Amino acid sequence: MDNKLKIQLHEFIYFMALIPYLIVSMLRTTMFSIPAITSDIVMVSLFFAVVSIFVKGQLSLPYLSTIGFFTILGVVIWRQTGQFTVVESAILLAGAYKVDVSKIMKIYLVIVGGLTIIAFLASQVGIIENLRYIRPRSGIVRNSFGIIYPTDFAAHIFFLYTTIIYLYGRYKHVYWLTSLGVFLAWFVYRFSDARLDAATIMVLSILYFLVWHQKVWINQWLGLTSWILMIAYPLISYWLTINYRYGYSFYHAINRLLSGRLALGQTALRTYGVKLFGQNILFIGNGGTLRASRSYNFVDSSYLKILLLYGLVFLACYVLLMVFFILNRSRKKDYLFLAVFAMIGINSMVAHHWQEPVYNIFSILVFANFDKLKTKWMIKKGLSDYDREVIAISPTANPISRQS
Repeated sequence: MDNKLKIQLHEFIYFMALIPYLIVSMLRTTMFSIPAITSDIVMVSLFFAVVSIFVKGQLSLPYLSTIGFFTILGVVIWRQTGQFTVVESAILLAGAYKVDVSKIMKIYLVIVGGLTIIAFLASQVGIIENLRYIRPRSGIVRNSFGIIYPTDFAAHIFFLYTTIIYLYGRYKHVYWLTSLGVFLAWFVYRFSDARLDAATIMVLSILYFLVWHQKVWINQWLGLTSWILMIAYPLISYWLTINYRYGYSFYHAINRLLSGRLALGQTALRTYGVKLFGQNILFIGNGGTLRASRSYNFVDSSYLKILLLYGLVFLACYVLLMVFFILNRSRKKDYLFLAVFAMIGINSMVAHHWQEPVYNIFSILVFANFDKLKTKWMIKKGLSDYDREVIAISPTANPISRQS
């Protein structure tokens, strides 16, 4: 079997895992009723991701050691907490090795984007409920549009936009995609009052516009700070939460801006503490019904939630894995990736979807194949520094024939 056929085969087998996994995971975030057997479907589908590893050809030592470590860590956490999520992530991460990243992203856009649209339309014609929450003080109506909660709807929109920007933003669609970002930011703010997602979509659209136009200062800033910010995000989240003091104007302002999340996070940290390998915590939140839970204790910050549920060891190792991911793309001068990841990191300080592939598809792409994606493009003013370097290395290259 030649190498080309092997690549096609391992991708096909991996997609047999990824497609049902995304469909079931996405349906769980909607108001559609799904049978309990779907949990078994997810478990069976993960088997194909494991099988795909054995038809990938040669496996690198860094890949094997990383996947082996996270699989063992996932099993330890599973035994400690009963949570299988870390093992699932390790399997999907392992199966994505050498898989064309553009194919994964297109599958994600079709499934998650398609089901988001279907849920939206179904909620408008009465097939499923459009949960409409009202803020007590302001009276603002927050629509969930067929998703279980308004912020979950907005999170889907945010992560879909990050994927669209990264997959298609390197081509000459800058004004359309920037305008799309402005519209989506307005939409989730106006109809779901999702301030975090509206803000991060808006800032991402601006960053994308600057990166596309080859603004040297923004590219240098992203290249220098992206990996540092990835370490800083969880540290800042923890520091603000653990040092929160009721009555102090600074903390009160932040806590109010974050709808009480600092207070909830601090309560969780004091109640459960931090364990090395996690613990079994039943977080109770809103969603799926208009009835507010009296036992609400949900921790929204991805970093704090992972710290509490899966432990300090996993959070530290997962952050380091993402730092490696960022540095790898930074060396390839993939500034669009750095811009997207910066916004995902900020969003995850407040929202809890950082490690969930059905939202953040980038979470399983560390070992995927990015080679077929262009990391730079031509602009009318001339060649970028990176393009000049490539041409200097390859004297036979013809800059006129380079495609945008």
